[in-house]
Amino acid sequence: MADNKKRQTPTTVADKKKRRRPDPNSDDDTYHPFKSLLKPDPLILQTLDNLRSATASSSSSSKTITLADLAVGSTCREVSDLDLPSVQSEIELQMLKVIKSILDGNGFAFEVPSRAAANQLYVPELDRIVLKDKTSLRPYANVSTVRKATVTARILQLIHQLCLKNIHVTKRDLFYTDVKLFQDQTQSDSVLDDVSFGMGRLSNLRSLSYFIVGKEKGRGIEELGGLKHLKGKISIYHLEHVRDIEEAKKAKLAEKTNIRKLKFEWGEGRSSAINNDRDVLEGLAPHSELGILKICNFSSDQFPSWMISGNLFSSLKKLSIDNAKNLIEWTGAAIFPRLEELFLRNCNQLKSAPTHFPCLQKLTIDSMDSGMPIANISTQLTTLTHLTIKEMEELASLPEGMLKKNKNLSYLEIRSCPDLTCIAADVFGCCASLESLSIYGCPNLRTLPDGLHTLLSLKELIIRYCDSLECIPVTQGHASLCKFPIFKCLELCILPEGLECCTSLRRLIIDKCSKITSISITHGLPSLCELQISNCDELSSLPSGLQHCTSLEHLSIFFCRNLEAIPITHGLPSLRQLEISYCDEFSSLPNGLQHCTSLEHLSITYCPNLEAIPSLDSLTQLRQLEIYNCDGLKGVPLTSAFAASLTLLKELKIGGFWKELNSFPAFQHGGSSKVVGKSCIP
Repeated sequence: MADNKKRQTPTTVADKKKRRRPDPNSDDDTYHPFKSLLKPDPLILQTLDNLRSATASSSSSSKTITLADLAVGSTCREVSDLDLPSVQSEIELQMLKVIKSILDGNGFAFEVPSRAAANQLYVPELDRIVLKDKTSLRPYANVSTVRKATVTARILQLIHQLCLKNIHVTKRDLFYTDVKLFQDQTQSDSVLDDVSFGMGRLSNLRSLSYFIVGKEKGRGIEELGGLKHLKGKISIYHLEHVRDIEEAKKAKLAEKTNIRKLKFEWGEGRSSAINNDRDVLEGLAPHSELGILKICNFSSDQFPSWMISGNLFSSLKKLSIDNAKNLIEWTGAAIFPRLEELFLRNCNQLKSAPTHFPCLQKLTIDSMDSGMPIANISTQLTTLTHLTIKEMEELASLPEGMLKKNKNLSYLEIRSCPDLTCIAADVFGCCASLESLSIYGCPNLRTLPDGLHTLLSLKELIIRYCDSLECIPVTQGHASLCKFPIFKCLELCILPEGLECCTSLRRLIIDKCSKITSISITHGLPSLCELQISNCDELSSLPSGLQHCTSLEHLSIFFCRNLEAIPITHGLPSLRQLEISYCDEFSSLPNGLQHCTSLEHLSITYCPNLEAIPSLDSLTQLRQLEIYNCDGLKGVPLTSAFAASLTLLKELKIGGFWKELNSFPAFQHGGSSKVVGKSCIP
């Protein structure tokens, strides 16, 4: 053993001598094995200086460094971000190349950049990989590439359609648009990558009309987080697929300061046991420059903090809350200094709402079970110009003083309030600027308040489907009233006495007012252009003042079964259209009809007691003439001379007369115009 130790000692010492570190200052190549590969110091310094100059130049000009700045060469190209119009243009350019290839006799083929490792180059200055100029053809007429060529064409088509519609989808969404063709998502993803390398990615997307949150991976709300440049408007649907506040925050909506219109929508018909809407909406807090906000199908009983406190909405002009069925209170210190339009619909349990809307002009309250929000909001407003109240089930009356501070109110609509029985007198009394008043679908409303005569600016008065309404208190007339339609007021017996004083009235429409027996107009309405009366079974005559309506252009009478005559003695110089139909007792046309020389359309149909028609020789402007199904008619004044004068006639329809009237006088249309419709009713 001792001998062995003695023999090992010199070997160990020799080995240690061999492994001794060389002198660092020595020129021995064993110490610097890669020395020959190093660049000289001046060249390294020059390279750093060039990079520093390029970086400084880029920073000073706020210009992104590109391949051209680095003079890498024309053999490489960078995959850059493109906006939607550029993507569309690139796709259209690709298809033009394909068409040119076909026309040149080279067949249907796509030229796609090669993504092989040999065609990639890492540029450290850009910290990215760029592609060299190598491409490959993907011909359709080749067994090995026909499938990829087909998929490429389909992918390009889908992307182009999505760009046109401003729709954002994930790769998975794209795959499901044509599962039979793609078969496997890896195939569509691969082709999509080819396309994106060919024309850039969409991370610079600026316009996105709507985004649908899905349950699958790749369709979550976090997909919005990377779209930093979104602007304009965006609607986000199916927010029930967002789990919690943290996931909602990943959308980073507060950072997207160029979005001006935003819509949040949850799906309907969800289980009430799962309700995290408030937390999700908390995480989706937008930026303070938002102009329009819509919230649909929100199911929590309270709004998140950013909706009830602070001054987040310094620029908000329109706010819509639709179908928040569980919302009970919407109170707090939230300030809406610029809000101009507020829409509340189907918030059945809402008991209170904010009152500070210093600029609010349009208020719509729709489908609510209580009138509390109306009182809370409207009584504090001073700037309101438009108010719409719809589908209020338990609203029995409009509260007093609700509009007393809104001197500029110009539009008031009360619609589908089945329990409404009265309207407080001062509701109209303080609306001196009101121009349009519409009352629709209030079957229990019996009368309107007397304050109507104070509406000196009223231009439009519309009353529809108020079955119990007995009178309309217009006694002094409205000099500014232009339009006055009355529909289905079954208990209304007479029209307002002051109707004749409405000297600006242009349209008067009376329909389904079965108890009206007369219309009191004796001196005429000088501005009346259209008079339509229908389904008034008790009406036996038209007003004598009708002949003084010198501006009347359209006169239509339908289903007035007791009407016997029309008082036109001297003609109506402006009348262009006269229609009388389904008037069972109507027996004769007025002699003054021949003086209506501007008449273009004359239609007399289904009047079984009509026996005679006066001369029509002077009606040379007729373009359409219809006389049929008048069983008692014994004579038709259609002479050859009259026919020859109808140079403008386009449509003629006659027949269905008295059974002993077997033939017509010779009637040969002699004008230059072509009668496109001509028929005889047996």
